[in-house]
Amino acid sequence: MSASAHLLPFSVDDLVLGLELCWLRRVLPAVAYTPLPGAPGIILGIVDIAGQMVPVASLRERLGLAYRPQRRSEHLLWVDTGRWQLLLPVDGVGVARAYAPEAVLPASELPLPVARLKGVLRTAEGLLLIQELPAFLSLDEEQALAGALQAHAD
Repeated sequence: MSASAHLLPFSVDDLVLGLELCWLRRVLPAVAYTPLPGAPGIILGIVDIAGQMVPVASLRERLGLAYRPQRRSEHLLWVDTGRWQLLLPVDGVGVARAYAPEAVLPASELPLPVARLKGVLRTAEGLLLIQELPAFLSLDEEQALAGALQAHAD
C-alpha cells in the first residue's frame, strides 16, 4: 500500500469531482472576469490577480454540461497544471481529504468515454471524479490561449 494522497472535493452541477491538492494554489471567491478575444472556447475570460493575468477555464464545457452564467456563489479553484495557471469556476467546495491512490479506478477502465479524468474514487458519499489537470487543455487550446494572451498584453 502506498502513502496516502490528498484531494479537494468540489461540485459542478450534480457532479462531485476531486482535485489533487498538489495542483491547487488557492480557493477564491467568485470575481468578474474579462473576456479574452481569440481565446479557445474553453476559456471564459481572464482575471488579474496581483498583476498576473490568469485565464478562467470552463469545467462545465470540458465535462459536456450546459452553459450557465456566472453566479456570485461560485468559487474559483486557482490551479497550476504544470504549464498553465488557470481558474476553474465550481459550484461548491468540500473539505480536503486523504485517499489511497491505489483505490482510484483509472479512467481507462471506466465504461463511459470520460475525457481528461485521472479516474474515479469510491467514497462513503458516492463517486468522486478525479481531474487530470496536466491534460486539461489540448495542444491546440494551449497555442490559441498563448496567442490570445500575447495579443492582450500588446
